[in-house]
Amino acid sequence: MKSLREIGEYWKTEYPERTFERVRPLLRLSRLSHLVPAFQKSVLAPHGLSPSDYSILGALRRAGRPRQLQPEDLYNALGCTPGGLTKMIDRLERRGLVQRTNDLEDGRRARIRLTPKGAATER
Repeated sequence: MKSLREIGEYWKTEYPERTFERVRPLLRLSRLSHLVPAFQKSVLAPHGLSPSDYSILGALRRAGRPRQLQPEDLYNALGCTPGGLTKMIDRLERRGLVQRTNDLEDGRRARIRLTPKGAATER
């Protein structure tokens, strides 16, 4: 990936009559959008978590007691598809970090609950 300086030099060379000062913040944001996911992965990897795992655990922590949500609440909060969420929850459930429980109000639904092990996972 080219540095901001290299990109700025390119613009000056190709379009010397224009100023691109307003583009610099956009370039920085673009750079960050590439760096942040790699940083997240490196920070979470020692804990055996992916960024999506962390997002689910965080959403359940923020839900308040008893730290549970319906799947549709999770996929709306995370911006993922129901099928993608199912795979993520399956993975977390196999690790004992979350569990599916029956919804007492509607037996056709499940709720996703943070387990004590999931709550103890590094914050």
